[in-house]
Amino acid sequence: MDALELVSLLFLISASCSNGLPRFANYIQDHMVLQRAPQSAVIWGFGGPAKLTT
Repeated sequence: MDALELVSLLFLISASCSNGLPRFANYIQDHMVLQRAPQSAVIWGFGGPAKLTT
């Protein structure tokens, strides 16, 4: 098995383990409160492109 096949196999295995749900970054925890100011707060996380998070 050459390196390209090994990398492809590892990629497919890791992609199949993903459940595809968006998740927030680790610094966002349960029971945290987002303050009102600044009005343009930036929240980042992981998810598919153009996924709406509520």
